[in-house]
Amino acid sequence: GRLAWWLAFTVSSLVLGMVLLLLAARGLDAVAIRALRERLGPTIGFGFLVFLALPVAAFLLFVTIVGIPLGLFLLLALAFIYSIGYVIGALALGRLFVKPPASRYLAFLAGWGALRVLALIPFLGGLAWFVATVIGLGTLWVGARARRSGEVTPAAVPPMPAEG
Repeated sequence: GRLAWWLAFTVSSLVLGMVLLLLAARGLDAVAIRALRERLGPTIGFGFLVFLALPVAAFLLFVTIVGIPLGLFLLLALAFIYSIGYVIGALALGRLFVKPPASRYLAFLAGWGALRVLALIPFLGGLAWFVATVIGLGTLWVGARARRSGEVTPAAVPPMPAEG
């Protein structure tokens, strides 16, 4: 059962990561690089805050009749939101190993592979999932805030290397 769960999450996180890289490769890569290099503290802090605040907000929505459907939908969406955070965390971790201008796909695969190997170790796997998810959610939060405030300009995005 445990191996089947590991295999299912491994394949689905790989597919999700590749789809996200295909849809928003340059933006995700630039945000991940900047969040880790220049804003590591806020990335971890906001990631932890988002990780904890979403389920709390979902349960608080159950207090009102009008909020029950939204709270239920938010609880159901948590698995997908956390999976996106995990995948972005894998990209960010991979960028620690594979520096630009190397392929962002290679960076993602390096981070993803390291996390999936750690996932085979019972306690360490859960801890690695938590850290990657927090860093990924924080990266998305910091990137969205930087984009909104105009800190990230299109010229700051590293050029896409030729894929082979």
